Amino acid sequence: MPADILQFRNNFRGTRNNRFKIILSLPGGNSLADLDLYGKATALPTASIGMIPVPWMGRVIKFSGERTFADWTVQLYDSSQAEGDVRSQMMQWLEQMDSARIHDISYNFTASAEIHWDDLGGGQKSNHNNQSGFQKKVKLFGVFPIDVGELQLSYDNVDQFSEFPVTFAYDFSEYI
Repeated sequence: MPADILQFRNNFRGTRNNRFKIILSLPGGNSLADLDLYGKATALPTASIGMIPVPWMGRVIKFSGERTFADWTVQLYDSSQAEGDVRSQMMQWLEQMDSARIHDISYNFTASAEIHWDDLGGGQKSNHNNQSGFQKKVKLFGVFPIDVGELQLSYDNVDQFSEFPVTFAYDFSEYI
């Protein structure tokens, strides 16, 4: 434990929560391609371990159970890319998983995603323009959207870009 405030300041290496990058590799298909997404906001998804209670001699002994991964939500700007705007690409992804007209279901339109953060790790200068400047990364596997949220349109909203939430399910994550 630091003895004084100067020692604390010299040893502190905090993480800035407004320095992150999201990389989402969309599944192959007609009009979907790899896309770098700069989201407005996200959170690192949670992982939990279930509990198996076993009664034993008047007590409950707890054993670890199955690991589960919570859904991951990203607030995205509706920015235009070469392949079209971000929201239409998310809607096309949903369409490829379950066609609205003919109800043709496909289970194989999953992707991977990476969340990079902490561009000041180890007290280095910020290198936000370069992916290698980020010190921490989590990779999500088997990613697919389960909810493409509403895009609000209003004459009252000035001096801001359109944004919308997307919630993704995924199989598991790894911290790299």
